[in-house]
Amino acid sequence: MCEGLIRVRFELSTLPRHQGTRTVVIRILEILEPIQPNHPSSAVIPVPQVGELLIGKYDRVATFNLDAKHGSPLLPLLRLLYDSDVKHGTLEPTPHVTLPLKV
Repeated sequence: MCEGLIRVRFELSTLPRHQGTRTVVIRILEILEPIQPNHPSSAVIPVPQVGELLIGKYDRVATFNLDAKHGSPLLPLLRLLYDSDVKHGTLEPTPHVTLPLKV
């Protein structure tokens, strides 16, 4: 893991491998506190860069599949936001969710 604070936006993925799925990625908007590794295994995780997608272990983009039965505690919130946008006809590639994220 790393320590630091970043402001992010959850976006519907436009990556080719996610075409036809309800997959959300995380875009880095701002680094609020510098990112510092706090464990030797953290050295393998790339430091987040403003404007880029958040990269996790194994150099993979961090994703949330909204149709997954199990996973992150964020899934219910992300599903709610996605379904609300669909219901109101406001679905965009970048849902309006921005929040600080401890990394």
